[in-house]
Amino acid sequence: MAEGKRDHAKPLHLVSDCAGFCTLSASMIAKKSPYMIFSCHACAEACKATAAVVEKFDSEEMRMAAEKLRACEKSCIAMVEAMKAGHSADQSK
Repeated sequence: MAEGKRDHAKPLHLVSDCAGFCTLSASMIAKKSPYMIFSCHACAEACKATAAVVEKFDSEEMRMAAEKLRACEKSCIAMVEAMKAGHSADQSK
């Protein structure tokens, strides 16, 4: 049983680190920072990488975590695309 918990240590640390990217992105979006495109891109990459590690585990909790990480990745990618489109529209004026 202790071995199983040890196996989860690295993924849980990665999830915690990934949450830091999510928090940063939420803060940048709330402030309408011109740098939010960078934080959202980094958040998407962190979620993608973390999901790849987490989804290797065969447990309901890890499957749910991977699902949420993939959803966050998609959301951040959509934000980046929207920001790029908005930036292109601003430049054409």
